[in-house]
Amino acid sequence: MKAGLAGAFRGHPYPLRRGRKHHEDLPLPRRNLRAFYSPQSISRLIQVTAEKVKAWRERSLSDEYYAVFVDGTFLFTRRGKTARDSVYIALGIKPDGRREILGFCISCGRGKRSE
Repeated sequence: MKAGLAGAFRGHPYPLRRGRKHHEDLPLPRRNLRAFYSPQSISRLIQVTAEKVKAWRERSLSDEYYAVFVDGTFLFTRRGKTARDSVYIALGIKPDGRREILGFCISCGRGKRSE
């Protein structure tokens, strides 16, 4: 049971029934998402996303930022096995007050290049 905002306990939104698999208890639209994407479409999605990330990293940055913040956190990543990697994000504040993510680096330790 999870505690709600008011402190009251509520059950899991999709309680499992005895003898049934988890995906059988999901609402119909969520259950059908598993069968919708083929391995080829997932591979294509990964390829397109990698191209967009590469173009984003190679973009030109603004000449002026009032402040630059760098922060890090740990996230679980899966590269063959699940591991806890550090993720660093650089955020810049432009003169007009807008924020812009300047770059990020996943598990960039000593000897690794930050991008």
